Amino acid sequence: MIPTTINDDESGGLVVPCPISTNFRCEVQHTLTCNECKTLSVHNEFYHDLSLNFPDSMSEAAHFIEDLFENFFEDEPIDHRCEECGSTSATLSHR
Repeated sequence: MIPTTINDDESGGLVVPCPISTNFRCEVQHTLTCNECKTLSVHNEFYHDLSLNFPDSMSEAAHFIEDLFENFFEDEPIDHRCEECGSTSATLSHR
């Protein structure tokens, strides 16, 4: 794990923000929603990188970074057993 601060010596002197955490850390909220009873389960996760999927061929329309982010944060149907109603159909969203 990358620290959020850096100490300049062992005695705990000067504490400065970690430049990696300051510039590249982001928090993503994952929400799992049961498609039957609409029960929500929310989990927050910190990232220092995101895996963006590029098109398979360069012949596809030009992709801008916004399109890659939209694809990453797109809702996805998943198989998940709901603890409330027993349904196995859910949607995972990322914000």
